[in-house]
Amino acid sequence: MRLLGRTSLTGIPLLALALTAPAQGADAPARSGPARITIYNNEFALVSETYLFRTAKGAGRISLEGVPRRIDSTSVRLKSDGFRVLRQSFRYDLWNAERVFRNFLGDSIAYRYGGKRYQGRLVGVDGDDLFIERRDSVGVLTMMKRSQITELEFPSKRALATRPSLVWDIESPAAKEKVPGELSYITSGMQWTAEYSAVLDESERSVALT
Repeated sequence: MRLLGRTSLTGIPLLALALTAPAQGADAPARSGPARITIYNNEFALVSETYLFRTAKGAGRISLEGVPRRIDSTSVRLKSDGFRVLRQSFRYDLWNAERVFRNFLGDSIAYRYGGKRYQGRLVGVDGDDLFIERRDSVGVLTMMKRSQITELEFPSKRALATRPSLVWDIESPAAKEKVPGELSYITSGMQWTAEYSAVLDESERSVALT
């Protein structure tokens, strides 16, 4: 006799996985070994990873790009014997037009209108309307439509993240090329199901599960 079924558990891990590291840039922290992922019900998973970080002596900053968009930022923990975490933040303000204008509010910009290039300070944003103090018109506030501007240049001092990123301000006793750190966090959006078969022997005293 063959029985078919599907797992349905509550409050306990459904599956533990080990995933190999993806390709990363030369300056990015290097993952040391596979990631360990424990998947629970309700699309939640606990992820544990070990990375090798580059540190400078004293105060410094390290970052990790490409973390899951649906990460629970309050669950993130980074532990290391080689440095002390002072502050932790999650950058999720990815590039889009609205965030760009909001991010550079109050900064000097250059723009092209009617075939001419102008410079000024972005002092207000209201939907499609931009309020600019032009450099060649002191004390004059100009309101323009975004659609009327053919080119915009923003300063590069405050870049938005291109991918969801974790950033830590740290303090390290020494400058080192490879300092191990253990990262763990909870994220949502993961599911796992398992189908199995049960074969009952002729004596009906034992079952083989596959």
